[in-house]
Amino acid sequence: MPVLFRCYGCASVLRVGRRKRGQVVQCPRCGVEVIVPEDAPVVAKSPHSPPEEKFVGPHRPQPWVTASAARVPSAENEVVASSGQEFPSPSLPKARPLPPSENTPSFASSSSEPASTSPPPISSQTSDSKSLSPPASQPEETPPREAPPQGMFWAPEALEDPRASAYLLVHRRMLVIQAGVLLAVAVAFGWGGFYLGWHRAGLPAQPQSGQVLLKGTVLYWNQGQLQPDAGAMVILWPQGVSPPERLSGRPFHPQQFPLLQDHPSLEALGRHGGGCAQVDSAGNYQVVLPGPGKYHLLIVSAQLQRSPGASLPQSVLEQLKKWFEPAAEPIGQQQFALRTLDVSGAQEVVHHCFGLPK
Repeated sequence: MPVLFRCYGCASVLRVGRRKRGQVVQCPRCGVEVIVPEDAPVVAKSPHSPPEEKFVGPHRPQPWVTASAARVPSAENEVVASSGQEFPSPSLPKARPLPPSENTPSFASSSSEPASTSPPPISSQTSDSKSLSPPASQPEETPPREAPPQGMFWAPEALEDPRASAYLLVHRRMLVIQAGVLLAVAVAFGWGGFYLGWHRAGLPAQPQSGQVLLKGTVLYWNQGQLQPDAGAMVILWPQGVSPPERLSGRPFHPQQFPLLQDHPSLEALGRHGGGCAQVDSAGNYQVVLPGPGKYHLLIVSAQLQRSPGASLPQSVLEQLKKWFEPAAEPIGQQQFALRTLDVSGAQEVVHHCFGLPK
């Protein structure tokens, strides 16, 4: 003999075998897994009852019914949604929802047409055709589900399983669009930083209050014309002053300066009142000095070399060894010019040319 109870998901009246009390079944209307109440009333089937609506045959599940619900039940595990008046009491117990931690098999039934989620009217008729009074209160309707945002969809498991309510699936096209936007922003910021860094690196040095700007050009004579001596070094240090420790002369050589721009000797030269710069491709240079005074000016060519075996004059070595170790390393085999410069104004201009014909 069957027992009747209500589905807690869609409030439909379900009918199962009496032996299913306390077991887990699945509502054929909404697909929710429920536990059959132990106190579900037993109802004898009336011979005058209208035919019952059995969910057998091909199944077209509603959008929120999972694929596991679309199974054709066997005869002994069949769950029927009752549509006639064949239960003795208007107030039926509601089934309990399946706890999230339980992993029990479900028994489903299929339908050839999708059934409405609205609960049928509650009425009953006993075996002796005596009708009872209508129910005192209507069952609560399930609130409508909100539509997902555009471009997204809810997972079917997230609608039924409370453990998956925090998960949201995003369309693959949305992920591709977001990745493209992030990539474009990263490229824009990268090029912007590169442009700003390159632009600022090309700006001339600006002296502060009390400092002196020394600028000019370094050229060399080649095949009857003047050409910029790109890469030449311009080095200045104050006259009559010696550092506590001599500086390494290697980073001041024209060929080594681009490779050793972070060398401590370059910073030490500026800290002790000197300065240096490398001539650009147009032959120009700029050096910021701490203030007016007398300086030693050393210009080392990058394009012209001295004769093989030629040694440096002793007077030049005497001036260099007070600041550099080894003394001849800033010059090497390149042509050079060493002189004393008296700086008095806020800006000085000094030009030099190597290899001019006499």
